[in-house]
Amino acid sequence: MKVYIDPFTYEDPNEAVREFAKEIDVSCVKIEEVIGAGEFGEVCRGRLKLPGRREIIVAIKTLKVGYTDRQRRDFLSEASIMGQFDHPNIIRLEGVVTKSRPVMIVTEFMENGALDSFLRLNDGQFTVIQLVGMLRGIAAGMKYLSDMNYVHRDLAARNILVNSNLVCKVSDFGLSRFLEDDPTDPTYTSSLVINAVEQDYRLPPPMDCPTALHQLMLDCWVKERNLRPKFTQIVATLDKLIRNAASLKLVTNSTQSTGVSQPLLDRCVPDYTTFTTVGDWLDAIKMGRYRDNFVNAGFASFDLVAQMTAEATESLVLSLFRIRIRDKICSLPTCSLVTSNEREEARGSFNVAGQC
Repeated sequence: MKVYIDPFTYEDPNEAVREFAKEIDVSCVKIEEVIGAGEFGEVCRGRLKLPGRREIIVAIKTLKVGYTDRQRRDFLSEASIMGQFDHPNIIRLEGVVTKSRPVMIVTEFMENGALDSFLRLNDGQFTVIQLVGMLRGIAAGMKYLSDMNYVHRDLAARNILVNSNLVCKVSDFGLSRFLEDDPTDPTYTSSLVINAVEQDYRLPPPMDCPTALHQLMLDCWVKERNLRPKFTQIVATLDKLIRNAASLKLVTNSTQSTGVSQPLLDRCVPDYTTFTTVGDWLDAIKMGRYRDNFVNAGFASFDLVAQMTAEATESLVLSLFRIRIRDKICSLPTCSLVTSNEREEARGSFNVAGQC
């Protein structure tokens, strides 16, 4: 098994590009249309016709005009990383264009785009087996990366691409090396979310989610990281579910899965016995700005807060968490209204917090 080599360990980063990425003559590449924007420039759809090979549709990332040497290095580092991988569930690098302008990274084209938007656009149109098959592909790709000692660090549905055959492939290797835990990031600083997770609150299963799949989610959210399943185990579990399709027919709703309502606060935690009002508690966890939101939601006393059920917790936590993200990024006034799309994004962020 090959082992991943960090291109930034090379004294000359261009050497890593030459070693791991094939140079493509610009005459072989034809850009047809812009389909998005990336960190360093535009993302386009186009065609690649190499000598002796049939023409194929490709995705092309371009480096914007006026780039610095560091931007060029960071841009091409993604190609140096992708070029080391060869797996059906990892996006395939076709090559790079570095000897003309614009500088390009050329990859296979994934017709259905990012997994998150693809699932939203086609909500309810897939069978459980199809969805589990997609999950299995992602897990297989991540197992491959793990076996190569590569840590992606930004695995999310937005970074999974889907082709016309519903094959899911892990992508976006450009910035994963630079992601650091930012203490100012609301993902890490929402005290209410962290407190809920620390007290073993976990999201209930999505609607119509098979019990076996939700159990796998819970296994991945175990507080002790050494007890969480490895990607090898996740692939094996999903393979077993696919072979035994009947096991996916058992569906547990949120109330059944929890058995009894889960309180947000554990009354046996000594720190909370000193609080007599909601305001005191929120001030203590640096969430005082949300006092009115709690009152408006019907939690006017600390006793009521301590008895919040899992369902009430999820609704309020996701709303406040999304508000905090929106305030942080957009500097908008705090508001208790969130759209359904915002709630889904907040749910995803809560998932991330739950696995930290």
